[in-house]
Amino acid sequence: MGGIGFLLEYKTKLAGSLLLKVDPAYTSQTCYACKYVAKENRESQAVFHCVNCGHEDNADHNAALNILDRAFQPQPSTGRGTARRGSGTLVSPEGTSRGRAVSTKRETTH
Repeated sequence: MGGIGFLLEYKTKLAGSLLLKVDPAYTSQTCYACKYVAKENRESQAVFHCVNCGHEDNADHNAALNILDRAFQPQPSTGRGTARRGSGTLVSPEGTSRGRAVSTKRETTH
């Protein structure tokens, strides 16, 4: 993990948060509504339109929702070359796995 990764780990530790790394593969081509994966779902750099269910969204927003979904709903991998749900992993400061990072506030009980 490069400089930005170390900074994210440092800041999340200070804030009492967790840093999750998520495999970003196909998040920009996967429909958040129906999970259909197709290159054709991307009308343009900014527009996402699912050719399966018709869902429309800003492409970045749709991809961000897919990343959150992967981070917080662990499920087994469906195989190589397909969108994978649940590929988020908790990373310690020593971790070196690759992926997009998602920070979440940890709840504390007293």
